[in-house]
Amino acid sequence: MISQSNKKGWRNPWVFGLLGLVLSGVAINVVFVLNSLDKSRSTLVDEEYNTRNRKTDAVFLKEIEAQSILAWKTTIKQPKFVSLNVPQSYDISVVDLKGVPVSGQMEVMAYRASDAAQDFKVAFQETSPGHYQGFMNFALKGYWKLRIRVVREKDVFVTESEKFSVRDVAAQNALGWKLQVKQPSDAVHALKPSTFEVSATDAQGLPVSGKMTVVANYRSSDVSQEFSIPFNEVSAGKYQGLIKFPVKGDWELSVRVIRDKDVFEIDSDKFVVAD
Repeated sequence: MISQSNKKGWRNPWVFGLLGLVLSGVAINVVFVLNSLDKSRSTLVDEEYNTRNRKTDAVFLKEIEAQSILAWKTTIKQPKFVSLNVPQSYDISVVDLKGVPVSGQMEVMAYRASDAAQDFKVAFQETSPGHYQGFMNFALKGYWKLRIRVVREKDVFVTESEKFSVRDVAAQNALGWKLQVKQPSDAVHALKPSTFEVSATDAQGLPVSGKMTVVANYRSSDVSQEFSIPFNEVSAGKYQGLIKFPVKGDWELSVRVIRDKDVFEIDSDKFVVAD
């Protein structure tokens, strides 16, 4: 007869399995809570997604309307290659809806999705009407974005740059490698696989054998469309990959090849993916 005083039921493996499942669920939730307290996120990411001090819908819509009414246009002139730990000059011009230069105050914030401690702000100086200049020095490699804030009296305009890559240019120059991206001879279409080829040679012109990863960057604000794919080395220094782009538009490939401890990266020219 089974009763509450009978302890044999606790030795049933189903009981141990159930207890293990419950404890696993508790442990997973504890990890989620600890991750939510992580302070390494970018302050801008935290601002967008944290519910604390979130603006009301009315205030948010009012700000969007104000930006639409202003319709200022910014043009960013930045170095072709953004180097790690090297101050480099950035020039930003601002004009209003009628094309008239906007004179005011500009602050530029550089940020990544993580590493909040590395986010930084730079006050740009107006060198001539509507033209601003500042020096940016990035302490980490990887992808960055700039948030530009322009204030003229009571008007405030905020915009963002496209994502760009910061690299250790000095180390790459020392390597002297050369990567060449060969695009398909036929037009590239969305949702249709296309074969891309990349050749890698060192400073002496010898093939570089290693591991290659290619990131497809969608040149719009929809970063959810971006993806990465490993390329296979089909022969010494020759790599190949089949890429299927999810949407039409302007795209760019970021190519990274690794051999032992050496890393070399380039961006391809921008190309169009047709419908």
